[in-house]
Amino acid sequence: MMKTRRMLTVVGNDKPGIIAAVTGSLYRTGCNLEAISMTILDGQFAMILGLTVARGREAAVENGLGKSLRNHGLALFWSSIRPQHPLEKSRKSSKALCVPYLLTAIGKDRTGIVYHLSSALAKESLNITDLNSKILSSSGKPKDSQLYALALEFDIPEHFNVRALERRLQTHAKTLGVELTLKGVEALQF
Repeated sequence: MMKTRRMLTVVGNDKPGIIAAVTGSLYRTGCNLEAISMTILDGQFAMILGLTVARGREAAVENGLGKSLRNHGLALFWSSIRPQHPLEKSRKSSKALCVPYLLTAIGKDRTGIVYHLSSALAKESLNITDLNSKILSSSGKPKDSQLYALALEFDIPEHFNVRALERRLQTHAKTLGVELTLKGVEALQF
């Protein structure tokens, strides 16, 4: 049976039962979930799923999900995953030669933290593979005393000068007023 790969994004007001409703609908229509990332941002639910569906069943899957998600007040967006995407192809072929790293930054909240640190990585052609950030202390405190935390993962080629990169990142961290750490991450094995 031929399968097609799809990317599904689901967003809306958070409430209990969303994941069960979405994955239940996908299960009932025979979809295989390959990857899921989900978070809640300011009370808004956001989930991205990579899945496969039997070719010709896409409309049935979308209709089933549409009914389920309307009951939860959620919006969904579909896109096809094209095989052999150039970036994914290059990441797969060079993955054995890369080491995953975790960058963390914490400090007073201010504009530009994500921009400056991600730009420094982009200038080195380093690909960010995961990013999470949030304000840690917000209840009743003035904006200038709120703490901001950032964690991002990215791949570094095996023979890359990590110490030089860390020095450049620490220069940005000092300018931004954040404490920055950079550590190699061992891949999880299931």
